[in-house]
Amino acid sequence: MTVPIPPTTMDGYLRDNEILSVFWSTGLPTCDRPRLGVAVCVVGNMPWEVFYSERMPDNSCIHAELKLIRTLEFLFTNTNLFHTGMGHRLNIKVFQNYSPCWHCASLYCRLLHILRRRHFNMSLSIHFVSLYQICWDEADFESSPDYLDRATHDQNVQGLQNLRNQGVILRTFTHQTWTDLRLVLGILGPYIHPGYLMGVSGIPVNSRGRESADRNAKDSLGRILSRV
Repeated sequence: MTVPIPPTTMDGYLRDNEILSVFWSTGLPTCDRPRLGVAVCVVGNMPWEVFYSERMPDNSCIHAELKLIRTLEFLFTNTNLFHTGMGHRLNIKVFQNYSPCWHCASLYCRLLHILRRRHFNMSLSIHFVSLYQICWDEADFESSPDYLDRATHDQNVQGLQNLRNQGVILRTFTHQTWTDLRLVLGILGPYIHPGYLMGVSGIPVNSRGRESADRNAKDSLGRILSRV
């Protein structure tokens, strides 16, 4: 069984199996850290769109969720696309391979503020595979990767806490989340690799390592959100 190699940059659109591979390899100790961020958005019960991070000429990165937030802000403030048939109740679910950074977390909060000001009753849930630039074990911060410093860690932790305080549902991936993501990708695009998934469970190969990484992410998120 061959597992697709996760792409490191976005060149056009990815196939469903490539998107799933990016998610699956994120946070796995046996895989290189994906350089590509992906955000899959579901509005109501409708799988909507996939967004990708983009590396700029100056080596800065536009995060996938930043593109998602900007698009939603534009649609809600300039069109009636989401108004028809939804009334003022709106449920948005986002699947991300990385948790939002502090900047994207603040923009998610701003999006909530804009929609609430327009009298939308909005529910936002963000499901992510791995914590973005947050040390798994603060007691052993010195062993964290070289690219991570304490200030960045603290900012990103605060960003997640701010989201929680605004009523955003934050969840790490579980067995059910992987199954849900597979189904969403199957609706957004019909070309999912038939050999990549094992049976109907939606769990690809190397599931034991993935389950362990998911538990670590859940425990780390729990410690972050348990702070006052």
